[in-house]
Amino acid sequence: MVLSAVLRPEKVHLLPALMAELAGTDFYLEAHAVMWDCARAIAELGQQVDAVKLLDYASSKQLFVGGPEYVIALLDDPLCQNSTDKTVTEAATRVKDYSVTRLLDSTLKRGRELCGTAAEPPQSIIARVEDDLINLKTMGASARRGPKKLVTILDSLLEHIQNVQDGNAALALPTTFSAIDTLIDGLYDEDLIVVAARPSMGKTSLLLGIAKKRAQVYRRPQLIFSCESRDISLATRVLSSESRVPSSDIRNARLDGEAMNRISDALHQIGDLPVWIDDTPGLTIHEIRARARRFVAEHGKCDIWVDYLQKIAQGPDAKGRSSERNEHVGEVSSALKLLARELGVPVVALSQLSRNLESRANKRPMMSDLRESGQIEQDADVIMFIYRDEVYNPDSKEPGIAEIIVAKQREGAIGTAKLGWASQSTTFYDLSI
Repeated sequence: MVLSAVLRPEKVHLLPALMAELAGTDFYLEAHAVMWDCARAIAELGQQVDAVKLLDYASSKQLFVGGPEYVIALLDDPLCQNSTDKTVTEAATRVKDYSVTRLLDSTLKRGRELCGTAAEPPQSIIARVEDDLINLKTMGASARRGPKKLVTILDSLLEHIQNVQDGNAALALPTTFSAIDTLIDGLYDEDLIVVAARPSMGKTSLLLGIAKKRAQVYRRPQLIFSCESRDISLATRVLSSESRVPSSDIRNARLDGEAMNRISDALHQIGDLPVWIDDTPGLTIHEIRARARRFVAEHGKCDIWVDYLQKIAQGPDAKGRSSERNEHVGEVSSALKLLARELGVPVVALSQLSRNLESRANKRPMMSDLRESGQIEQDADVIMFIYRDEVYNPDSKEPGIAEIIVAKQREGAIGTAKLGWASQSTTFYDLSI
């Protein structure tokens, strides 16, 4: 019925809505899928879709749509000839529902196959299937959401502005580093923020500093996925930054009475912070998304941190080729952006930079230095680089200074903020303090 409708002049007004809801892949028969894609292509050329144009277009592209007799039979079907706008729309909904049902069946079959081969641990299989199921749920909801009229969106925006002015909502919670907030305002819900740097520049330290302060000031839950460091290592760094006792002294238990007193005071300040660290080795993006969803369901809105992008594990079937690795990092980046949108929270992902920048005279990072995937640049709402001149120049004119370079901001300006750097406690701080 749906295919017949798009070929009938009297149903041409339904075409935009039908094209918005359905894709060729939603049809079960390959000929129907090809027919739908051909009809879409003709419509995008600004031409009215009819049986003759459909057959001519398919022939010119050497595509099979069932032949002239089949297309004519669709038009001559009495059920299609007597269809109303309502019945056509309902038929399109059924096509979409059947499509999602087939994908659901395929997902469950894939889960059963993984169980049968024992190629992955049970928890990994559960996470993969759960992630796929959530994606299917989102797909079904997205298909029915549809566009909103501008005036409706503006009404929502004005309502949100009023709530902010009344103190009932915030546009973005600050990072609590005033120099950074001057540039980016803070961390916006639904944004993917990428913080990238070469090793030893302080990526993890900046992550921990912002997460700790947001937990202290706003009591906002923090979920940190540490794909590289152990949880006790991160906890040591947090304790060091709060107590100002060198992390090496804490790690090696070289603590005198004064140090123990400072640690004791620090524990009173940070002991009950709403911060969770997941250092499970070899987490895949499916597992990260599944765990993040469960965390938000239990604790409400939070900040999600991933340390770091390139360390997120590939599936057991990955070959490890360079091209495949680039593709994997791109998939991870896109998945994290979708997670931010889905959960309505900021997701901050750390990223390595290419070592090629080491060969330049000016070693300040650029967008082209983002390692292994240009997809990161496309997905991220904000990209920040960390640069400390003293790492490369022992005689630097700015020792103990870190540049936070905002190289991309989808809805704001770019620029550079400067923070202080305390090397013993591996801590960033505002220079105005």
